[in-house]
Amino acid sequence: MQKKWRLSGTSQQHKYTTLIARAAPHFHGLLNQEFSDHVKNKITYELQKDYVPLPQDELEKVLEKIVKDHVKI
Repeated sequence: MQKKWRLSGTSQQHKYTTLIARAAPHFHGLLNQEFSDHVKNKITYELQKDYVPLPQDELEKVLEKIVKDHVKI
C-alpha cells in the first residue's frame, strides 16, 4: 500500500504526467486494484502481455515503439 501512495504522491508533485502500464495480464489486474484513481487517470496506454520470454534486444525495441507511439514529449 505504501508504494501506491508514493506513486500518487509523485504525480501530485508533477513528477510525471502520463504512465504506460505494461504487465502480464494477471499481474496487470493486481496492479489495477492497487492504483489510486489519480494514478489511473494518468495511464495513457495499457498493454497486458508477458514479454519476459523475449530476448533483451527485442524487448527494448518493443518498449521503444510503445513509448514512441503513445508518449507525447
